[in-house]
Amino acid sequence: MAHDEPLVRLRPFEGLCLTAADLIVEQSFHRRALERHAHFLHGHGVVQGLGVELVQTLDRYEARVRAGFGLTARGQGIRLATDEVVPLEEQGTDGDYTLWLVRDE
Repeated sequence: MAHDEPLVRLRPFEGLCLTAADLIVEQSFHRRALERHAHFLHGHGVVQGLGVELVQTLDRYEARVRAGFGLTARGQGIRLATDEVVPLEEQGTDGDYTLWLVRDE
């Protein structure tokens, strides 16, 4: 699991010349520490909102996803700032739909 990996942190000292790689290491440390905290303290799933409603229009189905916030299994936050409408492809027979929220930076 990704949370088993040790966190690497920059060890600054007086007169240190920082590079872009050094700043990336430092930011990665803080980001991963926050993800680890969220994962172990809160788990994953919907925190607030993100309700999904299936709506049938004249010739198709749509999934309406309400704004909200959730956590991935890694502890990464996913925020949907506004409600979104997702058109769904028509299935040949009745069945289930699976809708994924994907975190993209």
